[in-house]
Amino acid sequence: MEYGNNLLLEYSQYLEDPAIELSMLHKYPNVKALFLKYNTRIPSSAPVEHLFSFGGLIHTAKRNRLSDKMFETLLMLKANAKFIRHTSSTCVPNVHKCADYYMIVLY
Repeated sequence: MEYGNNLLLEYSQYLEDPAIELSMLHKYPNVKALFLKYNTRIPSSAPVEHLFSFGGLIHTAKRNRLSDKMFETLLMLKANAKFIRHTSSTCVPNVHKCADYYMIVLY
């Protein structure tokens, strides 16, 4: 259990660290490992084209007054809908309620 506590301590220290340089990840090896795993280069332009396509579906004539933050939120929910639906509600409480609400808005 001590290993789990060390992970939580490292993550909380990372989140509280005011530094914003990429080199700060050297101080947090577990965060760095996650960063390298999930922030890899995209080998093709297809994912970017999908985002632009989703953006066109969201930013319609009826939704021309969306704030940047709301547009970005809706875009990320739309693009990650399949991941959100498969996320266990025990890991992320109320994610299904939030995702279902936005999915109704998106479709």
